[in-house]
Amino acid sequence: MKLDDIEVHIQHRTLQDGQIDEKLRSMRSQLSELQTSIDELKNTQPPPFQPTPGPDPPPTPSPPILDRLPAPDGILPATYNEEFIDATVVESVTNFLSSEGKFNDENGHSVQLFGHPYSYTGSRAASKAVEKPVIPKPLEPIFEKVNRMQAEQFFTEYPELKGKVDPPVINSCLVNRYAGEESFLPEHSDNETTINPESSIYTISIGANCQVTFADKYSNSDVHTLDCNTGSLYAMTRRSQEFFTHRIERGGVGGLRYSLTFRAVNWRNRNATLIIGDSNTCNLAFGSNLKNSFGELMPGQQVYTPTLDHVDKAAVRCCGYKNVVFSCGINDLKPDNVKTQADIDTIFQRYCSTISNIRCLNSKTNLFIVPILPTKSHQYNWKALYFNSRIFRDLGKLGLGVIHVDGVQSLLDSNDLLSERLSRQFDRHNRLDLLHLNDIGVKIFARAIKKSVFSRLLSGTKKRNGTGTLIQRRASSPQNAVGLGVGATQDGCQV
Repeated sequence: MKLDDIEVHIQHRTLQDGQIDEKLRSMRSQLSELQTSIDELKNTQPPPFQPTPGPDPPPTPSPPILDRLPAPDGILPATYNEEFIDATVVESVTNFLSSEGKFNDENGHSVQLFGHPYSYTGSRAASKAVEKPVIPKPLEPIFEKVNRMQAEQFFTEYPELKGKVDPPVINSCLVNRYAGEESFLPEHSDNETTINPESSIYTISIGANCQVTFADKYSNSDVHTLDCNTGSLYAMTRRSQEFFTHRIERGGVGGLRYSLTFRAVNWRNRNATLIIGDSNTCNLAFGSNLKNSFGELMPGQQVYTPTLDHVDKAAVRCCGYKNVVFSCGINDLKPDNVKTQADIDTIFQRYCSTISNIRCLNSKTNLFIVPILPTKSHQYNWKALYFNSRIFRDLGKLGLGVIHVDGVQSLLDSNDLLSERLSRQFDRHNRLDLLHLNDIGVKIFARAIKKSVFSRLLSGTKKRNGTGTLIQRRASSPQNAVGLGVGATQDGCQV
């Protein structure tokens, strides 16, 4: 019986060994197939990110046909004040200019500059920069009066800024001397980048009457004429210079006349920056404090535009700014009725139209585009990722010369969501905040914008000096691609 038990046991073990061998052979075969599949995947590019099925993106909109737009409502060629200074001031200034004025001949008239240096094409009056330009005593009361007017106009337009920022300071006076009927002023606009974009340009007439003609750049036709008598003032906003020119025809001056034009001038305005964006841009501050603002070398303003509709209304403010930074779109993507890629494509068409409108309003500005910032919601993020893929892939095809802002990918965590360390925990209604940056996040965001703006500024300087080369960034580069939905295509933008 013992021998029989041993024999049965041996047979059972033999059967188990056979089954085990068969299972091992099967597993080896499966492992081999799996390894082959892994090798194939390594050599295959992954498909583009498509969280939900949808139709192919519509064709990219065509570039705008117009290279400029008509003046928006509210922007006038000039306003006129018939009696700005009294006869006593007129006499004082006339005596000063006739006895001590040292005028340099220019095209159709002669010029002399007082105060802060100011230059323009064909200038013969630009003075050397000095630490504290001297204002002649006879001109002091006029400087004081136009500065009061400038401050009043500025805070009337931006009452929310009163007590927070200083108004533009009028610090330069260019005097034009017209000897008589043969004198003239060539057609031009006062659109130099050194003029504060939020300021006005004030011209006071002294002496013989003069006729100034204003023309519309859009229609190439004369739209307004002013008969300026002695002591009068006409004012033009810096913004209006994008839409109108002015001139004095030969024979338009009745005799000896002086025109005193006052401007807010500073070389730092060559880097003036307007930020158009949603609530994540509201804490970006301009000022001289390097710890809490962009610093004095990057003057500017921020305008709050939560959605694209708000941008269309505020875009006119970009006129006169050397740089415009655009950061908007997430609030257009958030609604529940934005469900498919087709819905997002429709919003992208509006986005492109908005960018085109900004470019038409300011053809010379450096136009910086910030991709949609990451959020802490997967539901919002897939929309942002797809939208960003279209920004990087298709926006450059419009030929609008946009520049993409790098560096916002540093706001992501390891899951490609907005980092908890860099964002607010709760919003003002004590709800979980999925969108907004905290103080640390705002500083990182500001650093990315400032780096992009100054990189452009420095590359332009090097190019003018012949010491630099033009660099093309690819949207497929790691600094652009991580977590921002950027495809492996060239963005077409030069920085």
